[in-house]
Amino acid sequence: YRNGKMKPARFQKIQELGLTEMLESSFDSCYRYAVEFYEKNHHLRVPCSFVCEDGYKLGIWLRELRYKYHKNWLSQEKIDKLNAIGMIWNMMEYRWLEAYEDCRTYYEEHGNLDFSYSYRGKSEMPLKNWLRNCQKEYQEGTLSPEHTDQLNEIHAFENMPIFQKKENISENQTIETDIVILYVKEFLQKQI
Repeated sequence: YRNGKMKPARFQKIQELGLTEMLESSFDSCYRYAVEFYEKNHHLRVPCSFVCEDGYKLGIWLRELRYKYHKNWLSQEKIDKLNAIGMIWNMMEYRWLEAYEDCRTYYEEHGNLDFSYSYRGKSEMPLKNWLRNCQKEYQEGTLSPEHTDQLNEIHAFENMPIFQKKENISENQTIETDIVILYVKEFLQKQI
């Protein structure tokens, strides 16, 4: 149970035997590691590979809790305790919002999103690559409406590159190429 690998049927059997206090104390001891991390770092952005000084694998424990949360296997009491120390239940969405906030801050300061490929904001994410991925998802129609609205607020789709697929003639199949940037080629051709 401590590692989050107990099957629900086994957990139910332990509950039937009245041994859940043993499991609760296990949660509480693991929770103390999370509290210590939070007090030291002021966040719970714990990589899965993070191991405490005494060898406890806090990153794995938090990953397992996220899994259980999404499967509705956590009690409300545990959820409330974890929320009190800033538990991040959806790391992908959290990282997306971090990168978006970096882009929004840059846009507010500079009036554009013309940062270099090496530029990183507070999120430490390479923002140019992140923005290109968002633009590609937008063109493919896979970017969520909420994310689309947020990126529209900072004009992220103006002067964006055009992402194309290239035909591989030798293998007679379509392969995706690296980003093909044609910024305003069509516009310039119309001007000539």
